[in-house]
Amino acid sequence: MALWDSMLVDFKIIANSYGEIVRLKYFAISGTISGYDDNASLKQSGGDVWTSGLIFPLSNAAGAKGSSEAVLLEQGKITYDDSVIYLPGDTGLSGAAIRIGTGSPIEEEYQIINLGVDDHPGAPTTVYRKVFARKLGMTLGSIIGE
Repeated sequence: MALWDSMLVDFKIIANSYGEIVRLKYFAISGTISGYDDNASLKQSGGDVWTSGLIFPLSNAAGAKGSSEAVLLEQGKITYDDSVIYLPGDTGLSGAAIRIGTGSPIEEEYQIINLGVDDHPGAPTTVYRKVFARKLGMTLGSIIGE
């Protein structure tokens, strides 16, 4: 086993031991979109994917100057109310929208922030993915268009 593959396995062991159960629910756009005001909605695409991840509130990132968090905070793309979720590098994060639920049963749900995924590759394997996410209200709990 190559070093990078071994690091991915080690990350999964850490996430399973110290993290939370995470459910990824994928959505695709249904309907046609030809302009900004077209009536389109999101439809679940495929089955749910379950894995483990490490979840940290951004409020714990105080003093992280020069980090990707600091840059995104300064640009106003994320706030201190958002969270950082670390997922295994082989977790698929493509689709029109992804809703991330934590716990089993689901206790909290998150939406990935636009441009909020940092891959941390090791040649040729991505060891982990750093996801910036915004908590959805459980009473409303939906992504726009769902």
